[in-house]
Amino acid sequence: MLKIGIIKPRSQGVYYHRLLVPFTDMQDKFDISVFDGLHATDNPPWNFDVLIYNRFSQPLDFLKEAKKRGVKLIADIDDCITLPKSHPHYNYYHSNEHVEHLKESIRIADAVWCSTYYVKQQYLFLNRNIFVVPNALDFTEQQWSMDKTEKYFLGGSFGALRYKDLLAFSRILPKGLSLCLAGDNGKEEWKEIKAAFNGVETIAAMEAFEYGSAYAHFKVGFSYFADAMIDFSNFKSELKMIESGAYNLPFIATKSQPYKQLPKAGGYLCENKTEWHNAIKKLKDPERRADMGAFLGEFVRLNYNLQDINKIRYGTIIS
Repeated sequence: MLKIGIIKPRSQGVYYHRLLVPFTDMQDKFDISVFDGLHATDNPPWNFDVLIYNRFSQPLDFLKEAKKRGVKLIADIDDCITLPKSHPHYNYYHSNEHVEHLKESIRIADAVWCSTYYVKQQYLFLNRNIFVVPNALDFTEQQWSMDKTEKYFLGGSFGALRYKDLLAFSRILPKGLSLCLAGDNGKEEWKEIKAAFNGVETIAAMEAFEYGSAYAHFKVGFSYFADAMIDFSNFKSELKMIESGAYNLPFIATKSQPYKQLPKAGGYLCENKTEWHNAIKKLKDPERRADMGAFLGEFVRLNYNLQDINKIRYGTIIS
């Protein structure tokens, strides 16, 4: 049985969707060990046949030593590896050699997994052996099958780093719309978000294994990208669409790279305020909402099922 070492990233959401859940599903196929990147030296690279690491977890010297010893390296890249100056983490992220280390960790990888075709295209200059491994859900998880309340018309789950997108969304939202935002961690960004929406209902931030339950309270899912952040946002995945589909919700999103896969029968892609208002108006029709939600639900289960997507991972590892 192949011995696989997974270097755990700092981001819990990234770890959960890109590594923890996928490899829990494959635990009967491999001998799997998980360890923190800060403690990589406690796990000699010669102990493994394959090392898998993410953009948050690449101890470069350790990986180079593993490469010398014949260990197969797989880099998992799910987002942009540089940040725009408007990003709240820009100074920290670019104040050291993190970006150059990350680029080198992609160059030396024997294979690279990317979340979308767009992300793949951006990194072919670093490595030609890139495989698209879309984000997916294990639809058997309890968090994706909670009893629905549909208490709010529009909703979504967001991290605090999406606050600039949400602030921009507050300026185009129709007045009086029933809206709920999940992911509130009580920090300054969320205080600013709630002030911008004039007391919008929020759901507290939850662990990665339970946050999906928030969608049980929505009638329509959404994701909005601010114009000023669109070049960066294009590196995101269609995960918000998949989450909405898990609950058979129609989905409205900014017309952008991540949501090009949204079927027309499952929701709306919008380029301006007028199109957002029209989409919301159309989805106030319960019959239309139910039909589009059911279509998207079937679509995501056919195309973003974890067990099917894991076949790509498995093939890459054993080849």
